[in-house]
Amino acid sequence: MQTRNLLSVLFVTIITFGCNSNCKDVGCNDAGYCYDGACICDKWYSGESCSLLFNRHYEGTYISEANQMARIGIDSLIIQPDQNIANRITSLNGPFMDFVTDSTLAVPLQEIYINSQLISIQGKGKFGSDFISFDLKGLAALDSRKADSIVYSFTGNRLK
Repeated sequence: MQTRNLLSVLFVTIITFGCNSNCKDVGCNDAGYCYDGACICDKWYSGESCSLLFNRHYEGTYISEANQMARIGIDSLIIQPDQNIANRITSLNGPFMDFVTDSTLAVPLQEIYINSQLISIQGKGKFGSDFISFDLKGLAALDSRKADSIVYSFTGNRLK
């Protein structure tokens, strides 16, 4: 009998509070969760329904104040937000980068063409509201007999 009463109380509680939930019709796009009628977004997402990607804030052209230590001639980067990965930005003329923390980024191991030369690179950097800075290290295969190590630094300020 006690079990039956307990189940009845539980059923009434679920119906009463479940139907009046402030989150019943709130969708957070699988990028957050609802609390008291509002979305609490996961890291790298924002907006009322967690549909805005963090990387959109960094779209634009960045002009270099680079300290070049290699033959790489990148003096500007055109940055676009990746449409599928919220913490990734891609550049039209250089590497893609992933935001790691609120101020650091990583350049994952990747291959890019520079002056018709395929180069394997990786690195790390930092960012702020109007700049991106990173250091790259990698190998450029000059010919089939040897490889040349490269080091490159880029610090770019976004054009207004």
